[in-house]
Amino acid sequence: MMKASLCILLVFSCQFLQSLALECEVIPGTLKQIDASLGIVGGVNNDNEVFLFLGNSFVKINGTFKHFTVGPAGEFGVSPANLLFKFDRGAFRQIQGVFKQVDAGSEIVGAVSPVDDAFCLNKDVNSLGPSGNFLWNTLSGKLKYYSCGPYSCWGVNAAENVFIRRNVADLSCTGTGVNEIISGSLSMVEVATDGSVYGVNYQGILFQRLGVSEAVPAGTSWQGLAICPIAHKHVTFDLGRLWVICSDGSIRRFDLAQAIQPMERIKSTRMMKASLCILLLFSCQFLQSLALECEVIPGTLKQIDASLGIVGGVNNDNEVFLFLGNSFVKINGTFKHFTVGPAGEFGVSPANLLFKFDRGDFRQIQGVFKQVDAGSEIVGAVSPVDDAFCLNKDVNSLGPSGNFFWNTLSGKLKYYSCGPYSCWGVNAAENVFIRRNVADLSCTGTGVNEIISGSLSMVEVATDGSVYGVDYQGNLLQRLGVSAAVPAGTSWQGLTICPVAHKHVTFDLGRLWVICSDGSIRRCF
Repeated sequence: MMKASLCILLVFSCQFLQSLALECEVIPGTLKQIDASLGIVGGVNNDNEVFLFLGNSFVKINGTFKHFTVGPAGEFGVSPANLLFKFDRGAFRQIQGVFKQVDAGSEIVGAVSPVDDAFCLNKDVNSLGPSGNFLWNTLSGKLKYYSCGPYSCWGVNAAENVFIRRNVADLSCTGTGVNEIISGSLSMVEVATDGSVYGVNYQGILFQRLGVSEAVPAGTSWQGLAICPIAHKHVTFDLGRLWVICSDGSIRRFDLAQAIQPMERIKSTRMMKASLCILLLFSCQFLQSLALECEVIPGTLKQIDASLGIVGGVNNDNEVFLFLGNSFVKINGTFKHFTVGPAGEFGVSPANLLFKFDRGDFRQIQGVFKQVDAGSEIVGAVSPVDDAFCLNKDVNSLGPSGNFFWNTLSGKLKYYSCGPYSCWGVNAAENVFIRRNVADLSCTGTGVNEIISGSLSMVEVATDGSVYGVDYQGNLLQRLGVSAAVPAGTSWQGLTICPVAHKHVTFDLGRLWVICSDGSIRRCF
């Protein structure tokens, strides 16, 4: 999540340029801590109640946490007893770890223990379910607050010194292994999903780190921001919007892109897409059909998508549902297709208009499509006439009013889905294709749709690279042997989950979600 710069404390050591006074929107309610990423905003109040920003207000959800975080690595909460919970299968479930603060703003997870020991979790380990063995990496030094972005992590210690840890990566969350001190002093620091850095010092002064980029992760200087009438308490940044908790608990929101010229915005996000696995599809090429025992989830849907622990879908009336707790709950929106992933949450209306979840609501953005996919850091989409397009991750970070430059892809496709290193598609003849070497800033990849033997009506690539699909006969297939080294996989295997036939499929965090031909919903472990 975007969480930008630091600041100087006590005397401010006269190193920042000047304090900008900004006019902000006051959001009803009070909080003590807030976090935002991927268009999702959440926080906790003094009673340790948890809230999500939905529509135009914060809505209380189940959970009792003193700290909440959301980002590419998922959604986590820390209980008053310092127990760690991760959002999974529609609810927060306890996982291994005893911490007082946690951060999911990158593809890795950062956390701090009650005695200020710091830890991090590589993205492949983070993909484990709640019962998994979470191998936390111990970091050098003592820290009371720790936050990570796409290429660096920032922390503060009990003396309020500020540190940066460089060269963090998906599979190397410890980075250089050194906490490098940065001039200044802070009580808390937040690194946003795009790399921006913000913080608050003990006097309640809010700061932004200027000049932060992948080439210069430590930035160049500090600048004070005046948002609250008296003092600031907590800050987070996402999609061009600054969210601030004031000393009295009141909440301010400000569109930073409209006012702050000095800020060098880092290009957008890396997001949690975890390990590698095996995927799906096809008829007459799989070895054998595996019969699986699955749980039936109440309700009916025609399409489903899951990523980062979030599961959503639409029914035949184009109503939109999210899986919360143990059931699907209707939310605002009228879509014929819904997607969630590292790139955000999107919906396609019955009129083929495209909407992106932003500031607690779905807002129309540029594009006319019948299907969209957010399973990677890039976005893939298909038009009503089967033209395919993709959006690089830097462009996807724009707000709804931004100029979305869609890249046109060769070939005709009726369904298109992307993962961390490849995209898969099917055309009207139900041929299956893979596009290799897709990347954050090069969503077109090799520029070639390479045909894969087999036939499918739809195909889904999970955030971890897994591939599943359904053919015209309603057979469910998984592609085996898929990995970053072998993105096309090796063979197909059939799965039997529905009593008659299968209609749609998605996979996330080790769980397969399937829509049967009658619209019923199955979940398999």
